[in-house]
Amino acid sequence: MTSRRGFTLIELMVVMAIIMVLVGGSLPIYAHMKKRAKLDQTRVLVKSVGAAISAYSSTGGVWSWMTTSGPRQAPLWDLNRDGLLDGPPDADTGFSTTSQPTSAQASASGYGGFLGMTAFEAPRGLVKNRLLVDGWGNRLRVAYGAEVYGPSQVGVYSCGIDGAPGTADDLRSWTPR
Repeated sequence: MTSRRGFTLIELMVVMAIIMVLVGGSLPIYAHMKKRAKLDQTRVLVKSVGAAISAYSSTGGVWSWMTTSGPRQAPLWDLNRDGLLDGPPDADTGFSTTSQPTSAQASASGYGGFLGMTAFEAPRGLVKNRLLVDGWGNRLRVAYGAEVYGPSQVGVYSCGIDGAPGTADDLRSWTPR
């Protein structure tokens, strides 16, 4: 009787089938864990940005710049009033040559957007083109309102996984009343 060396094709196919079943069973678990991680990461980001804005109160919540018709002011963190948390004027498409302020005016006044004005350290993967984004790559939004968003009167939020504002999956820096 000769001793057999190696594996038969059937044995290799059985091992491959077992490996495929194990991998196939773990993919849904991985997808759920990834979704959960994005939610948790964005929740922490929104709360942290809200806290950083509350702590940055040296300008009283407004930013001033000069125009040919005199000084102008706008809400800090949303100078161009597009509802999105500002980035650096040269990288933020909300600033243009026709916006108020223009990207040149905002840059000349020393405005650097949220990341440029604060010492905020954004987690890896949540800064795209020097703009702060949530776990799904959408820009964070900012809103203003007395007695709505807490003592800072500024609310920061993410539109969540669906990307639409005002839906149940939005992540907010304040507790809704």
